[in-house]
Amino acid sequence: MVQPLIKKRLVFSLIIYTTMTLIAEDKVLSSEQDTVLYSSLNLHTISSEEQLRDVFRQDQVSYLLFAPPSVDLVLLQYGGSLLVTNASDFSSSFVSSLEAESNDNSVQHYPIWIYENKDGSITIENISGNVVASLKREKKYSTDWLALLYYPDLYSYANDIIDSLIELYSPQRICMQYDIIIGDENSYASLTESIKSATTSDIELASIVMRSSVIISNLCFTAVNPNTNGTVELSIAWPSSGMTTNGVDFFVSTNLLNNTWNIGLTTNLNLSSGVFSWIDTPATNTAGRFYDLWTLYDYDGDGLSDGREFRIYGTDAGLFDTSGDGLGDGISVFYGLNPAGNNALSDPDDDGFSTLEETIVGTDPTQANQNNLTGETGTIRFYYDKDDRLTSSFSDTRAAISTTLDNTHNITKSITAGGEE
Repeated sequence: MVQPLIKKRLVFSLIIYTTMTLIAEDKVLSSEQDTVLYSSLNLHTISSEEQLRDVFRQDQVSYLLFAPPSVDLVLLQYGGSLLVTNASDFSSSFVSSLEAESNDNSVQHYPIWIYENKDGSITIENISGNVVASLKREKKYSTDWLALLYYPDLYSYANDIIDSLIELYSPQRICMQYDIIIGDENSYASLTESIKSATTSDIELASIVMRSSVIISNLCFTAVNPNTNGTVELSIAWPSSGMTTNGVDFFVSTNLLNNTWNIGLTTNLNLSSGVFSWIDTPATNTAGRFYDLWTLYDYDGDGLSDGREFRIYGTDAGLFDTSGDGLGDGISVFYGLNPAGNNALSDPDDDGFSTLEETIVGTDPTQANQNNLTGETGTIRFYYDKDDRLTSSFSDTRAAISTTLDNTHNITKSITAGGEE
């Protein structure tokens, strides 16, 4: 199934048909607009599973250019409608496994997902995630074919660069969704007429529109509209069944090569509305911006949302304490510490109490003198492992101490401010 197959982060490319732009203004389709609308829908007519694979291969080439440059990202892209004029050209198992849907215009279609496996074979699934066809890879197929397409002299580079380019240009990073329409050209004509009818009604269309037939199964972007004033409007949607939390973060990056992300907006959604739009005003100051979207769900309960752990702090969203130093990731961030570092024995305020000790007793490890320490008081502590063996000691600047441990973890010599004991 698509969901368990793609365990990496999923990013939706917003390369969406814009044929319906401006139609809402005059609400009258010219013959030129009618021709463009029809031709935009009439993308492909296919007559076999192999031809469907060829369409997918073409889209792999086209859309990989829009995939963010990260091997951890898989691009889910809607590829439009495919017309099947004769269902008998396909295997009976393929046709019988398709699951039909009808959009608001009563045009019946059969959504499918297509993706490539590690061995180069192609899997086609219906909208429920059941396999409807599996196609063997072509003869002389090589998993480096996309990398070679963009870098013909690929194997003249150093080995580490070759490996990186092959991974970055992996055809497995593209997963396409298509709508199969079984019928004749009249099927497309009726679809065209239904859209024309909608555009001449009182319904205003956005400048970039996602097909109404696309099922929203998770929180996702549905449109990105660059405005004439340089701002960018982003539209999102979520399942009608709701989400585990209504809080979301919009993440923004201007440079994916150094993987630097910032939070553009944090907001609470009205889940009953199903949609939300945000205008990114700072976009006017940059040539290019990339976006990601996460809910504020906190899987490990450390006080940091999964999205912020992944995009901002580089910590493990599945571990309460990524570094294992005894301080939760959220606590480390709250006090301005690196959550991926070992902060337990650090003493940022130099008050003689470690960060771990201060968080346990409820004092601020970044603010000194909360413990009413004076120059006449020294602090000496000893640390033990889970088997109650002494492992180390700590003393602040007011108590000079040095200890020597033998192989049985016992103190053999201790030198303090008062002399040797």
